[in-house]
Amino acid sequence: MISSRWLANGTFVVAAGGEVDLYTDPELERALAGPLAEGTTHLVVDLSEATFVDSTALHVLPRAARQLDREASELIVVVPDPNVRKVFEITGVGRFSRSPRPCRL
Repeated sequence: MISSRWLANGTFVVAAGGEVDLYTDPELERALAGPLAEGTTHLVVDLSEATFVDSTALHVLPRAARQLDREASELIVVVPDPNVRKVFEITGVGRFSRSPRPCRL
């Protein structure tokens, strides 16, 4: 399940719950595409309700980070579950940023 919303301060939040995997990857990409095309500078991907993250779905996040304005933007990924966070650590996705402002896990 993926939902998205704008916050009053202009931050766009995409929340993904349940299994985030090869099958939900296209839905996550679509949820991120709109605000990225509009030029959002603050993007949050909230995985608080994710029970499983497949490494095949993680390629969406580095792509989103590359589309953000490198100087004035920020991508924050919320991953409180240690089991889900382990996938990020193993794959190195938390270190994907090439900009001076890295993704915060």
